[in-house]
Amino acid sequence: MFFLEFTTAFQSVKTMKLEKSQSKTYITYPKEKRHHDRAFLTIAVTVEIGEQIIQCAECSNLSQNGMLIYTDQDISVGTRGTVTLTKKCSKRNYTFSAAFEVVRKEKNKTYKYGLGIKFRQLHEEDEKSLRYILDYSLTRAFRKKFFTINKNAKELHFKIADTKEELEQAFNIVHDTYVKEGYIDPQPYGMRLSIYHSLPFTTTFVGKSDDEVIITCTLFLESELGLPIDKMFSEEINKLRKNQRLIAEIGAFAVRPGQKNQNVNNVIHLHKMIIEYATKFFNIDDLVITINPKHQGYYKYVWLFDRIGQEKRYAALKNQPVIALRYNLRTKEKQVKESYSDAPPERNLHHFVYEKKCKSFEWPTTQAAPSVVWDRSLLTYFFEEKTSIFHDTSKEVLAKILKFYD
Repeated sequence: MFFLEFTTAFQSVKTMKLEKSQSKTYITYPKEKRHHDRAFLTIAVTVEIGEQIIQCAECSNLSQNGMLIYTDQDISVGTRGTVTLTKKCSKRNYTFSAAFEVVRKEKNKTYKYGLGIKFRQLHEEDEKSLRYILDYSLTRAFRKKFFTINKNAKELHFKIADTKEELEQAFNIVHDTYVKEGYIDPQPYGMRLSIYHSLPFTTTFVGKSDDEVIITCTLFLESELGLPIDKMFSEEINKLRKNQRLIAEIGAFAVRPGQKNQNVNNVIHLHKMIIEYATKFFNIDDLVITINPKHQGYYKYVWLFDRIGQEKRYAALKNQPVIALRYNLRTKEKQVKESYSDAPPERNLHHFVYEKKCKSFEWPTTQAAPSVVWDRSLLTYFFEEKTSIFHDTSKEVLAKILKFYD
């Protein structure tokens, strides 16, 4: 499962400046309990409470459910009113008004009070304006951050993991990351992998610095076992299958601890390599992923992934909330090109993914066929000696897997 979203690699960054103007925009990375992306807007708002109108209050942490308002007025928790906000987006002003209730009050250094307000009601047009303001602000903020090139970071070498040492490092990193994020408890031998890794065309990609794996991600292909995502979103995936679409799943993403503040484009490189591989060797129609909903910003605002299905709880990862996303490889190139039409090459996703050649990529020696890394010796080592995965797998499923190697 692709639970660790890219923003986790920057947990130490609380806010980041986006543009120098009278209306400044920031992005705040959500705390664990938040399920919605929040834009930090230092922008004036108007608050109406009964007959009282409070001008020039400022707001921050805007989300689809509410925001923070800073003011010198003493307003009690439980107070209800109406808030109005206007922001210029793409040379046009967007305004929304919402009925609200004050649910939290705190002291503030610049103003006397910070008020946490929850939206009680938005009309349809106001809701559309709010959504556009959020999408506009978060898109600019995410793209500004994730396409900043850290020239001081050492460039990684990207390849398919094809040795026992590379695979073991990759599985170690995934394990340590999932434990740190609270998704799993520490496991024997410190590795995180599943029965789906044992299939011949499952491909693990790595970014290396010398002999050390720094970042990893795995591509799972359709098989008789289905895909890992089927455990939670089989209904949604079956709808794609009914349309005769070839599906592959991206999962097991992780960055080595201590390397999270290195070149942020490493993740973009890894995803580019996966897209090229899935397209060239397997003619995949759709890439799908599952993530924690609080981490969807990178996929939604940078890559333009589309959400499929409703939020669910995944018992195998300590009942964490999950959502499913889809990247349509047949239509996305055009959409990405249009979305990044005004971006310079160094910040243009379409230019990087679909036009640029990466010298840091090492492709299989046999260019005409996909890479098959797994053999019986690797299966024995990872699934029998180092883990109990084969021991815990039914004979029927195990027979389906081993027939590929017989």
